Amino acid sequence: MTTIIYSLDPGPPAYYQTSQGPSGFQSFLPQHPEWPGIILQEAFNSFRAAYAQYPITIQLATFKPDSTPEQEYVAYVLGDSPWPAYGVTIRTTPISKVYYFGFMEGSQGALGTPENPSTGAGWITYSPTYPPQDVTTFTNMVHALGKAIGNGAAHEMGHHLEDYGSTLPIGAFPNMDCGASPENNKNPGVSCENNDNFVYAFFNGSGLPQYGTTSSGAMFFYGVPGGTQGIPPQPAIHWGLSDACWLQNYSAPGSCKK
Repeated sequence: MTTIIYSLDPGPPAYYQTSQGPSGFQSFLPQHPEWPGIILQEAFNSFRAAYAQYPITIQLATFKPDSTPEQEYVAYVLGDSPWPAYGVTIRTTPISKVYYFGFMEGSQGALGTPENPSTGAGWITYSPTYPPQDVTTFTNMVHALGKAIGNGAAHEMGHHLEDYGSTLPIGAFPNMDCGASPENNKNPGVSCENNDNFVYAFFNGSGLPQYGTTSSGAMFFYGVPGGTQGIPPQPAIHWGLSDACWLQNYSAPGSCKK
């Protein structure tokens, strides 16, 4: 099985959206032509890392003369504004979509700070002007954005694995869109396995921190570790135990038993 990540735009995404909406798009390219490459590389690395231990190949797209992808599954990175979702899988097709500006917004949340660090209450989103005055922090956001795009693509690919496995003895890929938060409209009331929300299967791509087992925050999608005043540690994103077992059995049937 081969999966790929591909930007539908000509070249990697290269924009920061200010609070002015679509009219506030600012291109990175004139001042920081290296940033689009960072986003694309981080996205590719994080997507590939999700499946690195399993016989699923992540690569950039190649296309036939009629523009049909040559790979089995495709995760398009789209620049819709307003963005409709962090990601969506078109079931019964090989197509998934992840939305650049959704993860742009989420990356700003992930680099925010609690309004009250002593209690963790409230949240102040990182919201720089452009060009940024603090280039280092803005560059951190660029890295976080790319990581989240790749992790979001890995999540959407899990839905393809659901459909793929449902027709085979291995069964559907388990636990997708888990999370016991009351905001979870995709899989209401279903907690992630062992109440571990720091998983690719988590239902939300929000950059807010994860507090407890019923929070909808997904700062971990962005590779931001937390662990500072008012923000609990955010473990690195990973597959849940049943997901990892399914992936192991995909490559070596019967080798993982729970």
